[in-house]
Amino acid sequence: MRNFFLFLSILLSAYHLSAQAFSASWAFSTNQGGSSSSTIVNPDDAAFAAGMTNPALITVSGQSAYQAEDWTNAGAVSTTEYLEISINTDAGYALSSGSSIGISFSQIRGTQGPKNYEVHASTDGFATSSVLGSGTSTTTWTSSGSFSQMLSQQTTTIAFRIYGYNSQSLGSSNWWAFDNIQVAGSIALPVTLSDFSARPIGIRTVQLDWSSAQERNTRDYVIERSADGRSFEAIGQTPAAGNSDAVQSYRYSDERALQGRAYYRLRMRDLDGKEAFSPVQSVRLGSTNGAIVYPFQVSERLHVQLDQAFAQDGSWQVFSLQGQNIASGVLAAEQQTFTFEAASWPKGAYVLHLFADGNQISKIFEKN
Repeated sequence: MRNFFLFLSILLSAYHLSAQAFSASWAFSTNQGGSSSSTIVNPDDAAFAAGMTNPALITVSGQSAYQAEDWTNAGAVSTTEYLEISINTDAGYALSSGSSIGISFSQIRGTQGPKNYEVHASTDGFATSSVLGSGTSTTTWTSSGSFSQMLSQQTTTIAFRIYGYNSQSLGSSNWWAFDNIQVAGSIALPVTLSDFSARPIGIRTVQLDWSSAQERNTRDYVIERSADGRSFEAIGQTPAAGNSDAVQSYRYSDERALQGRAYYRLRMRDLDGKEAFSPVQSVRLGSTNGAIVYPFQVSERLHVQLDQAFAQDGSWQVFSLQGQNIASGVLAAEQQTFTFEAASWPKGAYVLHLFADGNQISKIFEKN
C-alpha cells in the first residue's frame, strides 16, 4: 500500500444545503386563511379581486368552498376578475432558485359560470407575470392538475391568480367556487457552501478550510470529528457571517488530530435553530517518512512540508513511473515548506525525490 498522506478536497459548485420542501393549503372550512407544513413559509389569505360580486365561504355538493359571482362573459381573461393565492418566507429565507413551485386546486362552477380559466404567477406583485396554463371548469367538483413556475432566481414571495372567463350570463348562476388549494415548493436553507477541504499540516495538525457564497441568518459553524465516519463529536466552533452575499472564507486547525484516519464535517446552524451538514472529509495522519506531499491528486501546485528543515541546500526531482525526468530544482536549507508549480506537467502518476543532508525522501502523487 502506498505510504502517503491522503488529502481529499471536494469542490461544490454553489452547493445548496438540502433545500427544505414545503406545502401550503387552503381548505376554506371557516375562513380564507391557509396553513403551511413549514414554519418558514407563510400563506396569505386567499382573496378575490376587489369589486367581484358576493365573495363568500359556502358549502357546495358537500364540500366547503370559497366562491364569487358574475364572472366575465368575454372570450378572454379580464385582468380584474380572479382569485389570488400567495405565500412569503420569513426574513433571511427564500424560495429556492432553479426549483419548481406549483399550484393545484379543486373547482366547481354554476350552470352560467365561467367555462374557461387561466393560471398566472408573479414574484413582484404582478408588475410582471407569466401564464402557467389553462383549463376548463365543470359543474361538478374537478381537480385542476398542477400548474408550475420554474424560479430563475431566489425570491421571498410568489403569488398565483386564477382568472375565469367565457361565462354565459350574469346572475346568481354565474358563480365559481374553489376548495383544497395546494401550493408546494422548496426553501433554500441559509448557507450556500462553495468548498470544504481538510489537509494535514505536519504530523499532529489537520487544517480545515471552507467558504460560503451566500449566508442568510446564519449563527455559526460547529466543527465535528469522527474516528469511524459514523459517530461525530464537536471539537470547535466558528462564528458565521450572519447575512452576506459576498464570499466568506473560514479556517479551523485541529491541533490534536487523531492518528490514523479521521473524518470531519461542518454542522451549520442558523439563528432560528435550524441546521444542516456539509459533506464529510477524510484525512489520514501517521508516519510521514520525513515529509508530507499534498494534494495527492494535484492540478496546479504541489506542496511539500518537511518534518524537519534540511541543514544544507539540497535538490528535488520529479520522475514519471516510466523513468522520465519531468522537473527538478533546488531545495533551500533551513526551509520546511516548498511549493512546486505542476500545472504544465502531463497527467499521470509520478515520484518526487528529495535529496539533502545525505538523505533521500521519495513520495508518490498523481497529476490530473
